[in-house]
Amino acid sequence: MTTIALRTGAWYGDRTVQLSFPPAWDVQVVDGQPQTALTDDDIRARLRQPIGSPTLAELARTRRSVAIIIDDIMRPTPTARLLPLLVEELAAGGIARDAIRVVIGSGAHSEATPDDIRKKVGERLSAELTVVAHSASRDLVSVGRSARGTPLHVNRTVMESDLKIGVGGLYPHPVAGFSGGSKILAPGVCGMDTVRHLHDTFKGAGQRGGPLANGFRQESEAIAKAAGLAFIVDVILTPGREIAGLFAGETVAAHRAGVRAATEQYGVPVIGDADVVVANAYPFDTSLYFIPRGFWPLATGKRSASRVVIADGSMGQGYHGFAPPKQPFVNRLRRGLGALRPTARGWRELRVAGTMLGKRLTRQRMEFLMCAPGLSPEDLAATFPRARLFHGWDGLVQVLAERHARGPVKVAVYPHAPLQLPVSP
Repeated sequence: MTTIALRTGAWYGDRTVQLSFPPAWDVQVVDGQPQTALTDDDIRARLRQPIGSPTLAELARTRRSVAIIIDDIMRPTPTARLLPLLVEELAAGGIARDAIRVVIGSGAHSEATPDDIRKKVGERLSAELTVVAHSASRDLVSVGRSARGTPLHVNRTVMESDLKIGVGGLYPHPVAGFSGGSKILAPGVCGMDTVRHLHDTFKGAGQRGGPLANGFRQESEAIAKAAGLAFIVDVILTPGREIAGLFAGETVAAHRAGVRAATEQYGVPVIGDADVVVANAYPFDTSLYFIPRGFWPLATGKRSASRVVIADGSMGQGYHGFAPPKQPFVNRLRRGLGALRPTARGWRELRVAGTMLGKRLTRQRMEFLMCAPGLSPEDLAATFPRARLFHGWDGLVQVLAERHARGPVKVAVYPHAPLQLPVSP
């Protein structure tokens, strides 16, 4: 047998799963160049040489209170590793720990639980610092409208802080092109009406790793500037969820530098003639709302190829305020159509409803095999009715062996698909 090891269970064990294939099969693991993890001293050096900005210590000397906005458990960013070093830099600028607030920017996701807080902030700092779990429905401050009409409702703790810092990761994103930068504030710590307007009104990149000169990104950056986001820390990850690169400084300049590096690091070739395509959804493998971030390899390989997804699914369907899992799709579509009027807003809502329907139909037609021990058949069927669920690899590989008994068989394995971008040869 040919056996390969994949990572799985981000935040829920971060363990290894072994996939064994028949010995005659040609199994190819698609990956980029090996990455070296940064040490604490490496991280300190990058924080002290920010891009387009004074250092954190210099910024802190004229401030009395600080909000550090971090991404939530749906993102794989190891923020607990970064926070002690940020607190260290702020202390050098005269900021005491009791003047620091850590705000978990969940956007329209679920509020952070105590367990989430311990994982994202760290056992020690979660007990020593004030931690605020952002909610898109309360404790918000209205700061008017953006120049392009977005209603601005932002987390109260963030707006009441003198120095606002954002901490996140640079990951290929289907709307923003890449995550990171201003997204940690908008939509990260905004109210639901702001989040909806931002997503429904402004055209995004249209693809993972797409152009940053898109309406969604531009409006997000305008909102972040209006709200006073002064400094960001964005990271690139190794396949094992360690920090391989760090970009700190002014929101736009540091983000652009990080995206350039991330685009190069995450780029991988595509095996176009694979008979079996395996996409591992790690490190976005916690819930069905984010597992599809790793689906892009399913569009590769031969037309007749078997398509396989590896995930953990510890959070089941998960939650997103745009489409609560318990609400039937027809109700969500009716909500999108309900306020239709012969106005610009009405046409926008019609377009959004059409997009929802298109995505729904696409998912209903998708056929693949999924190995996800944390998912129930009901969870998977509700979103991907034609997919077939396995709770272990042995049963799934048996199906593959029966399908491809005649051979020869070429297998393409994408070991951390959400962090990978296809590049042309």
